[in-house]
Amino acid sequence: MAENYVNMMDQSLIVTLTLDDDTEQKCLALCRFDVDGATYIALLPFGPDGLQNPDGDVYFYGFHEENGQPVLESILSDEIYGQVSDAFDQWLDMMEAEGET
Repeated sequence: MAENYVNMMDQSLIVTLTLDDDTEQKCLALCRFDVDGATYIALLPFGPDGLQNPDGDVYFYGFHEENGQPVLESILSDEIYGQVSDAFDQWLDMMEAEGET
């Protein structure tokens, strides 16, 4: 299902999302991975105190680059979202098995 996992946690890459209500949400990029030929990214939102969100929520977005700039796209299909979520769970299992989580 998923392949080409890229662990991004060691890069400490912070992404700022603008949400539907025009508020900003800072997130830590966890990993980038492919599912069925498309690339996705998993983002861990920070809580209101600036620390990682204690709820463990993770945001998934489609990911590609245009003119060298990253572009995030919402996942509109429940089926694809489920596949992406499953692939992320596989990555978490791999990280746990390697002792990296």
